[in-house]
Amino acid sequence: MSRLWKIGSIFSRLSGMIEGGHLKSTDIPIWYSIYKRFPPIREPRYLALTEGDVPKAYEPPKLLYDEDIIRQAYYEDIDDGEIIKLKNNDRKSRSQVFIDEYFKLKSKQKSSISHSKLFRLTLEHLQQHGHPIMFKIGRSLN
Repeated sequence: MSRLWKIGSIFSRLSGMIEGGHLKSTDIPIWYSIYKRFPPIREPRYLALTEGDVPKAYEPPKLLYDEDIIRQAYYEDIDDGEIIKLKNNDRKSRSQVFIDEYFKLKSKQKSSISHSKLFRLTLEHLQQHGHPIMFKIGRSLN
């Protein structure tokens, strides 16, 4: 099939076929006479943007949330071999518990604190409250 079918509307192609004698009067669709008598204000076309610039393809913005940065740091330092069952929504993953605690401690801080210091405070807090945290080899809390 040729790409030429994209050029022009169905009405213009059908009109060309009728004028060229390729269609019998019995084969002309019912809608053709109505369309010819009452044409639309703007003729529908497959490629409506033949004149001017063609718009660029939509590129979604790159999203990076604070939570993503914290989760990345968590998985770089912590050996978390937790198996997460996607069907179980009742329980939070260890990384999500860490992130929630991180933001909770961040909101309690009166002065600005660095990410690395808050990260360490969160780890200490979770260890004190019975959450086992295993560091990767060569990493530690200090």
